[in-house]
Amino acid sequence: MIDRGRTRSESAVQLRERKHLHDTAVLMSLVAVFAAVFVVWYLRVLEVPLRDVAWSFLGFWLAYLGAGHYTDRLRTARGLLAALQILQLSTIGYLLWLWHLLGGVRNLPFMMVLVLPVVISGVLMQRWQPYVTACLSVMAVWWTVIAGDPSFRWYVSQFVPLLGRLPGVLGADPGAGSAILPDVQLTPPLTLTALMTFTLVQALTALFTESLSASAARLRAGSVPAADSSARPEGIFESGLRAVPVPTLLVDAVTARVVGASESFLRQMVLDRSDLSGREIFDLLEFERPHEVRGLLEKHGGVLPECRYGIGGERRRARVSVETFEAGGGRYAAVVILDQSSEEAPSSGEAAPRRPRAISG
Repeated sequence: MIDRGRTRSESAVQLRERKHLHDTAVLMSLVAVFAAVFVVWYLRVLEVPLRDVAWSFLGFWLAYLGAGHYTDRLRTARGLLAALQILQLSTIGYLLWLWHLLGGVRNLPFMMVLVLPVVISGVLMQRWQPYVTACLSVMAVWWTVIAGDPSFRWYVSQFVPLLGRLPGVLGADPGAGSAILPDVQLTPPLTLTALMTFTLVQALTALFTESLSASAARLRAGSVPAADSSARPEGIFESGLRAVPVPTLLVDAVTARVVGASESFLRQMVLDRSDLSGREIFDLLEFERPHEVRGLLEKHGGVLPECRYGIGGERRRARVSVETFEAGGGRYAAVVILDQSSEEAPSSGEAAPRRPRAISG
């Protein structure tokens, strides 16, 4: 069974929706972090440099908002994914800078705020993204502490000599942060324990949120909420669709998302039903002229007498019929794909009859 459906990138529409949710979650999380810092300053718990924190927060928040809005215009899934990764890195970088403003190495508990990007990535992203976010945040924190605390750098160099050669950056003064936390006295073993705890928390957070997100996706694929009950055929209608003898796909005519398929379609395309979950028809079948199929979905259906497409590296030819209909406030389309690849091709001396590309329904 081919696995192309599982490993193929998400469509641009799906990824743009995920990115929009991700950006919203990041911006709201930053507001919550700033509110917590403001409360600490207001209650005089710590001598927080609120002016510097406020300006840095406002500048990054507006920059992130503008960058997120601008990158939403990208049309390709690859471009959206690259933009999303850059925005994730920028969030980690800003939180590190905020940690530096609030005491840096002396304020070890504040580094737990870096759990937020991992939680957001684990819940809203898929597969490897939460693990990459966790790994980058852990590496950044370790580097910051090692480079900013000479005593700790010397301590860990006893176990890993290479670390002792790292240059001191980000305020290598061991007294950095003393104005905010003057009474805090850190020892290298305590710092090492805190960093190992942080590393474990990040790893478990990525694992838990990614597993939870994957389980929720499987549940959504197996059942449909009542508010969206018309998006997938159920009961007798689903059984009827699966039993249709001709290869048929039921898709959302607006988003092109696949919401059902006949068993004959799965056999003809050598696919698993799980390969259809959350996919578009254009993800499953690589049409030579996808704009013609999209045109039939956007109109009222029609027929493509000869349509060439690829699947699993194999090129095929088929007659594609599209019938659109409305149900539950949405517009859907039944796409019938009659394979013609096995038909005998005309000889080299015999010209193939010219036929129209599409017949509007």
